Amino acid sequence: MLASMIQCFSMLSCKPTPGPERPVKSLSRRLAGAACGLLLLAVSCSDKSDSPPKPTSRNTSNSLSLATSTNPVPPPASIPIAPDPNVAVTTAPPTIVEVTPPKAAAPPPVAALPTDPPAAVSTLPPALGIADREAAFLRAMRMLKSASATERSNALQQIQASAEAGLPAAQHNLGVFYLHGTGVASNQAAATRWLRQSAEQGFAEAQFKLSALLVSQGEAPLEEAAGWLEKASAQGHAEAAYQLGVIRLRGIRNQPDPAGAARAFRVAADRGHVKSQVNLGVLLFHGGAGETNRNEALTWYRRAADQGHPGARFNLGTALAKGDGIDQDLVSAYFWLSLAAQQGDQDAEAAVKETVATMTPAQLAEGVRRVSAYRRSTRAEAPSSPSNPP
Repeated sequence: MLASMIQCFSMLSCKPTPGPERPVKSLSRRLAGAACGLLLLAVSCSDKSDSPPKPTSRNTSNSLSLATSTNPVPPPASIPIAPDPNVAVTTAPPTIVEVTPPKAAAPPPVAALPTDPPAAVSTLPPALGIADREAAFLRAMRMLKSASATERSNALQQIQASAEAGLPAAQHNLGVFYLHGTGVASNQAAATRWLRQSAEQGFAEAQFKLSALLVSQGEAPLEEAAGWLEKASAQGHAEAAYQLGVIRLRGIRNQPDPAGAARAFRVAADRGHVKSQVNLGVLLFHGGAGETNRNEALTWYRRAADQGHPGARFNLGTALAKGDGIDQDLVSAYFWLSLAAQQGDQDAEAAVKETVATMTPAQLAEGVRRVSAYRRSTRAEAPSSPSNPP
């Protein structure tokens, strides 16, 4: 379970999941309610395959769920557009991404190695320079792909020797091997020891994985985990910044810090992290972090929508349909809501019908033209941006 936690905590992108495991529009209701009405979920993940489930109807409860798509998804053949003059424009609130770490694929398979670490490992010469140590470590990593069991065993010994000589990359990899039981017997204590040694030398990925180990141990180590995430984030690790926002939004010792979460999400959003862009947009749109800035919120929605996030597309389309924080534009609303609907978002499907009921025939024809042009562009070698459809 712990190995899967780290795999979950390390992934940078994944696909949207439905029902209680996909984005819902419930957070805005809480944000628009009581002053501190953010309902937060504990950080969790599963050992399931990273294959995305098929879309189903969206949960209408007050739970939050993770949407994980980062690439535009080509629309299906058609969507319902039958106008209904008795249907009003949707008033469903926008979506926020869940605060649960995404699923990650298992590390690349390594051919069978000894089930236990070598009893005696020859250390590298004390006078060996850092460049030589790194070269020896890289050779050992390449040897792990060898067909020879002897060479693989020697490679593992060399990696451990490099770790004992103080090479942070080797310490990180050895920690991961012990964590996942790759070539050695799974050993959480050894994994923690090696990851901590690497993290203390400033290795960002080790800082990130060590924070996940600490989170898995419960509430007490969350402050230390947040500290390691801050260090990794400062080195440009976008997923670490996102997970720092998750911890702050959830709260340490039952003390949520939405303003701190917004700051962390902003760091990750500036680096292109799509879930952070959506979360920051929702917090800014509804004032959930003590500041309301709908113009900026819509900018973040658009950036995430351009990356294919269905929740961001729904949020942006809804705002355009209602003229909420932006000039009303029914054609653009139809475009964004249609793209979200064609990704399986059932709320967006309903919103498309409601928007169509308010459009003139000319507006509807232009909206259909834009959606069709975007569908063609996604099949081309260099697709156009959704924000600038043909």
